[in-house]
Amino acid sequence: MYTVLEVLDDNITTVATNSSGMFHLPEGSFIIEVMDIYGCLFRKEIIISYNDTNNDGITDNEEDVNSNGVLDDDDTDGDGIPDYLDDDDDNDGVDTKGDIDTSGKVVAKINDENFLDTDGDDIPNHRDMDDDGDGIPTIEEDYNGNGDPTDDDIDNSGVADYLEKGVTLSVQDNTLTNKFSLFPNPALSDITVTFNNLKSDFLEISVYTIRGSEMLTKKEINTNSPVTIDISSLATGIYFVSIKNGDDYGVKKLFVK
Repeated sequence: MYTVLEVLDDNITTVATNSSGMFHLPEGSFIIEVMDIYGCLFRKEIIISYNDTNNDGITDNEEDVNSNGVLDDDDTDGDGIPDYLDDDDDNDGVDTKGDIDTSGKVVAKINDENFLDTDGDDIPNHRDMDDDGDGIPTIEEDYNGNGDPTDDDIDNSGVADYLEKGVTLSVQDNTLTNKFSLFPNPALSDITVTFNNLKSDFLEISVYTIRGSEMLTKKEINTNSPVTIDISSLATGIYFVSIKNGDDYGVKKLFVK
């Protein structure tokens, strides 16, 4: 994780500086001067492209999630394939083309990037592994088990279950989801978990990838005070933060910059 300070051309001439946090560059090859989280300066070569390499309806530069000018380090689902080459950025069983297509869908929100954001959490559907924000991953709302969540509609409403909050066959109840909060979110180096009317000395907090791999865990937590978790080891992407207290649990999404 690092901050881009300025952009240089092939002659090492400055063409843009980070005065606003945004760079508007033409297509081409550039050198960026960056600073890492430890304050060390170094340079990287980048290529700016407005092509759509994987033909998923999103230009390559729009897949630069962390806005650092480097496409190869943006991998939302952590599958080793950068988003600009990945047909399903969040690995939720709905390809990116399907995630950005508004045809026949109840459009809850179009976010600032002009992409569909059904649950209004400022994470567009193509990078959101829980599109309707019901605490159940989209891929787990494939109730007929055919690998395609788009054809599951258990209430015959005409809206696929993964886009309709409150429609689920899950036997578990996310009873603790509203009992905790995360901030900041999106986050860069650490998050703070706060609790709302939740009393426990044995709470467990875990952070999972979209693919279900446990990345971090803390156990025997006393909920009387906030808990800070170091996430600096996590790559850019979307994760699940789960809290568990006995048989009760809650889940929220975490976006790491």
